Amino acid sequence: DHHEVVVKLGSLGASWHDVGGASVQVPPATPTGPVVDSTGAGDAFAAALLAARHAGEPPRAALERACTLAARVVTQAGARPV
Repeated sequence: DHHEVVVKLGSLGASWHDVGGASVQVPPATPTGPVVDSTGAGDAFAAALLAARHAGEPPRAALERACTLAARVVTQAGARPV
């Protein structure tokens, strides 16, 4: 069983916490271009985070991957990263 909580903090990044009291916070990733549309950024964040954790990545790496993909998604119109 995994008992973890992830909190998206917008311009402050994201944090991860477990029931044992461990926590990790990462800063936001910088978009690679101007912010165009935030549609799908949260879904992309969740997908990247879950895929990374499922693949065995530690919380910090998973959060960084999730923030990076979300930052990429906001630079284009619509919900699909290109």
